[in-house]
Amino acid sequence: MRYEAIKQAAIVMALDNGAINRYRTLVQFLDDLRAALEKEDADNLEAANVWLGTLNYEQIDIFTGGSDEEIDALNSPEFVDDLFNRIFQEVL
Repeated sequence: MRYEAIKQAAIVMALDNGAINRYRTLVQFLDDLRAALEKEDADNLEAANVWLGTLNYEQIDIFTGGSDEEIDALNSPEFVDDLFNRIFQEVL
């Protein structure tokens, strides 16, 4: 997958929400993620990937599952928030 930071953050979110389990493997999840990302604007994906790549694991964990206050403190770009809301709704 081209967008490694997006993939890693989506995996953290999926594990936290039980979307990867004995009924849905990591490979199946990644196939679904890949299909969802194909619908997205490439420039936004690249920018999201760059922004996510600046975060450490703790920050990614907060971004994908923290409280609203914790997430707001990361000052994430709106298009990244929107992307992960769509991933949550469509892929998880």
